[in-house]
Amino acid sequence: MNQEKVEKPKSKKKIVIGVGVVVGLAIIFIAANGLGLYKTEWRNGFSSTVANYIPYPAATVDKKIITIETYEDNLKAVDFFYQSQIGQSEQYNYDEKDIKKETLNILVENKIVEQLAKQYGAIVTAEEVQAEYNKIADQVGGADQFAERVKAIYGISTEDFITKSLQPSLLLAKVQEKYFADDNVDRERKQPNLEIKQKASDTLQQVKDGKDFAELAKENSDDKYSAESGGDLGYFSRGEMVPEFEAAAFALEKGGVSDLVQTQYGYHIIKLEDKKVTEEGQEQVSVRHILFTTTNSFAEWFTEQKKATPVRIFIKGYSWNEGEVRAE
Repeated sequence: MNQEKVEKPKSKKKIVIGVGVVVGLAIIFIAANGLGLYKTEWRNGFSSTVANYIPYPAATVDKKIITIETYEDNLKAVDFFYQSQIGQSEQYNYDEKDIKKETLNILVENKIVEQLAKQYGAIVTAEEVQAEYNKIADQVGGADQFAERVKAIYGISTEDFITKSLQPSLLLAKVQEKYFADDNVDRERKQPNLEIKQKASDTLQQVKDGKDFAELAKENSDDKYSAESGGDLGYFSRGEMVPEFEAAAFALEKGGVSDLVQTQYGYHIIKLEDKKVTEEGQEQVSVRHILFTTTNSFAEWFTEQKKATPVRIFIKGYSWNEGEVRAE
């Protein structure tokens, strides 16, 4: 009986030591693999597989992790895009360091937008995502053609396109809407724009009172190119104008005039001159507009939010500086 009492603690001790050794080896393995990923930039199949299961951080945004797995997944799409554009346009020069920097900037900005969206109650619904996707797909002939185009340009599926590109862009637009709707946010910077809005409202009232739209465009529009022709923009299809302008224009009846429409360029007054369907079945509108340019206070405010957000980059050769990822 005494012998059993002596042997049991020894057995338990061996188990504890065994578990400790396994845990220790696991920690050493994780640390070594992480060191390889960060310092020597291992990119073999084994290290990448391990990174799929262990959330090594590529960056942290206010303590929220962007994993290496997420970074490398997005990097593939950005890299594929630039590779597909080689020789097609001088605008796209392939530089591996710049592509990594662009990918990190996109991911960090998206994470900051997510945090701002939570702070200001900005939400993108599944219905809104689907509606925007349908609109984009229709512009290229339908879902099948759009899937082919996304695969050819980015090397990804439409589901990945929605997750990586469409949803983040819609959420940013929602945050921008909240910014402009809340008078308590960035009030001082918005003040000059309020004076411009008043001028736009006064001009809209003149339109409603029957004054000639084309003459008002010549006298008041900050779009000097179209102002010369009375604000005439000619015909355009869906997808050619910024979303807010497009939505207002296509919603008008012939001869109708919009209320003030706010876009990234300022305030617009839009008059629908004509609406037609092309031989290819594409809906088009012809409009005149009067533009009152505002300063892009949202862009300045968003830059300040980025500068104020604690960000740490773990990818070798890059750092966070003054609100953006920089190559060292």
